[in-house]
This record gives sequence, structure tokens and C-alpha cells, in this order.
Amino acid sequence: MDWLLDGEAAETPAFSVAKMMINPHQISDPHRHDNCHEFLIIEQGKVVLTIEGKTLTLSQGESHLIPPNCNHYVTCGAKASCLTLIYSTAHRHYQAV
Repeated sequence: MDWLLDGEAAETPAFSVAKMMINPHQISDPHRHDNCHEFLIIEQGKVVLTIEGKTLTLSQGESHLIPPNCNHYVTCGAKASCLTLIYSTAHRHYQAV
């Protein structure tokens, strides 16, 4: 994941932004954030987003808001995917589950 803006910036905003590339059929580690929302935008490709055991298929141009404290992970489709992740805090908490 490449951080575009986070709490390390000179003038810290109240959010952070990252780009994430996912290889075909790759699965991200299940995790949650107790202190922020996560807004996921699919820039390229197709992924299956699993939140609290429920799945949602997202394609290029689609997005989804993940509430705080929800266990989630992403499974990439047959082609590589690029995601933009926006968090509602400059310093998110990452908790593996």
C-alpha cells in the first residue's frame, strides 16, 4: 500500500488516503479499524469485499463505506485491481482479526 496522505504530513488533515494494488486472486488480511470509517473506491478491476461475513462485489468506478469496528477484507478477481482507500482519521488503528 502506498500512502498518499496520512498523519506524517506537515499539516495533518483529519483523514488519510492510500493506493492499494492487489494481484489476481490475492486476499487481503482480515482486519478492522476501531477509530475510523474506511471508504473504498475501485479504480481498476473487480473485487469481492467481505464485511462481517457478508460479501459485496465491486467493479471499477464503484465504492463502499466500511463503518468502524467491522471485520473486513478484499479478494481480488481474475485481473489485478487498484483501490483508493480513504480513512476518516489521519492515524487509523489497524487490528488484525
